[in-house]
Amino acid sequence: MARCQPNIDSISFAEIFTYLLDTLPSSSQTTPNSSLSTPLHWIALNFHLPILHLLCPHLAPSSFLLLNNKQKTPLQLAEEATESFAVPDDDEKAGGVRTKERVRRERVVGYLLQCMGLGVGKKDSGKDLVGDADADVEGVREKVEGVKLGDVESAKEVLAEVNAKAP
Repeated sequence: MARCQPNIDSISFAEIFTYLLDTLPSSSQTTPNSSLSTPLHWIALNFHLPILHLLCPHLAPSSFLLLNNKQKTPLQLAEEATESFAVPDDDEKAGGVRTKERVRRERVVGYLLQCMGLGVGKKDSGKDLVGDADADVEGVREKVEGVKLGDVESAKEVLAEVNAKAP
């Protein structure tokens, strides 16, 4: 008798992950592998934001601080991989592929920071405002880059503006 095989192409990672969350014991959510990396380490390192949205609400705050054998938290792994992802100046000519990837990575880092309560994203009536925070960060970045070395007054103005916008 032939067994019915599911069409693997039609099953998304999110569906598989949801099934695993519902099926496996909750302890498996933070069980490390041989390199002491937890599922959160791997999901963060591979920038799977939809999967993070499924996993993170189930995790204890301490889960975000677990270290792997390289003494890195999931956030540190994601931040380091994001920072090392260079975007060439002529990326827009190539369709902005690397720019889009960099933004995708930065959103994962922002979401992890938000889950840790570190103020990058804020919640307002349940509405996620990380996108607004991303725009604010980009605006501040542009202003900071515009300040010339030694121009203390301009630096103070930018700092005052940043502090005024801080939650």
